Amino acid sequence: MEYVRKKEWMMTALLWILLSCASFPPVWHYWDPYISPKWYAAGMGILILACYVLLGLADTSWSLLQRSWNRAALLTLSWLLTAVFVQLQNDGYSGAVPFWPYDNPSGLALAICLLFIPAVRVLAQRKIWLVLLSVLIFTAVFLTQSRTGLIVMALIGGIFLWQIIRWRWIKLLSILFIVSSLTLYVTTHKQPSSNGRYFIIKTTMGLIMEKPLKGHGWHGFQREYMVRQGQYFKEHPDSPYAMLADEVRHPLNEYLLAWTDWGVVGLLALTALTLTPFVCFLQKNRIVYAMEQLPLIVFCCLSYPLLYPLSWVMLAFAYIRMTGKDKRHAKVAFYIASFLLMIFPIRLVMMEKGVIENADILYNKASKSYRKGQFEKAREYAGHCAESMSGYDLELLSGDICRHLGSCDDAVSHYKTAASMCPCRFAPLEGLFCVYQESGDSVQAIAVSEQIVLKPVKVDNVHSTRIKKNARDYLKEHRQKNN
Repeated sequence: MEYVRKKEWMMTALLWILLSCASFPPVWHYWDPYISPKWYAAGMGILILACYVLLGLADTSWSLLQRSWNRAALLTLSWLLTAVFVQLQNDGYSGAVPFWPYDNPSGLALAICLLFIPAVRVLAQRKIWLVLLSVLIFTAVFLTQSRTGLIVMALIGGIFLWQIIRWRWIKLLSILFIVSSLTLYVTTHKQPSSNGRYFIIKTTMGLIMEKPLKGHGWHGFQREYMVRQGQYFKEHPDSPYAMLADEVRHPLNEYLLAWTDWGVVGLLALTALTLTPFVCFLQKNRIVYAMEQLPLIVFCCLSYPLLYPLSWVMLAFAYIRMTGKDKRHAKVAFYIASFLLMIFPIRLVMMEKGVIENADILYNKASKSYRKGQFEKAREYAGHCAESMSGYDLELLSGDICRHLGSCDDAVSHYKTAASMCPCRFAPLEGLFCVYQESGDSVQAIAVSEQIVLKPVKVDNVHSTRIKKNARDYLKEHRQKNN
């Protein structure tokens, strides 16, 4: 009995290491400080667990493995919640909880929602602790202000109420209250963000309809979307979406991304991959297991969860669980899942070493070269980057590089493209103003200055205030010279 208990706690520790590594804090040494460390750490966690299984030390019962998984989820969730509330205490409440160790509130809400069901199962027989943990989790998700997270928690809460409450009319009233409250919150909170999402989906669907069957290929969305956004605002300069436009690297829907890049085959493959465990558990009447898959499915529809290793680890465990209680099949599924998951960190290493070209790494190299004054080298990196990515930041950087190299026409072209991609930004207009001023074209410099002065500000900041002041000073100085 003591031996079995030790094996159980050993498995719990290893699974906790894996889940914690998948939520690893940022390391600023990497080109992507939030995502790369998580994948590297998760890769190490997978290797450690794989060695443990290969040595035959993980030959345990299915129920023991399930208990270890739930405890590991609870431990991981505990440190995430602790980090949230400690940092909230240190930084103060400013409208949204700080989302360390994730790069945005949606990532933090995703992690909490994914771990919620297995964590609460540990406390299923301890009602007071179960209620306390549930309240803490709901509070943390609410403080992130992630609407997707709130939708997931509302769905889970509604399903739990439906299972617990006996009286049908109370069930219906409870569900009606949850749906109406959630609808009111989602439709009234962050309305500009909702409008921006609608525009992104609309533009993405336009991309998809161009090549619905075969898609635009590897990184097709990253390469084509911002070009289409720029074209739209050139044709519709007075669009209400102009003040909402920003750099877009993801359509905020994993299924649309797969469809854009790989066509119908990609859409069907990703749909099958994410929905198979959910449907399988529903058919076997394993409602709790099916509910564990619900956060990933909802986030795939409204965010980008597949960027994070925790999503893949949870999905891999779902497929291992689908094998049932057959240890041999479970081990085979584990080895396959481990091999497939290790592809991600290996690919990241190859990108870091330059074996595989990556647009983000090329952009970072171009930016670093530009800051060092190595403008020719920066232009070379930016040119390579433009082959697989289009974007506001890249166009703005290319304009700055060309301006310092004296290629005025190219600089003007890049700045105008950047301005059309994100019409609410002031930096491209400042770049145009500098080019015209340095080339002695006072007519165009005055026209751009007047455009800057009249341009509405989306969010007041030091940058836009400085640019507007410089434009007003230039116009004032020019008028004084003419007088």
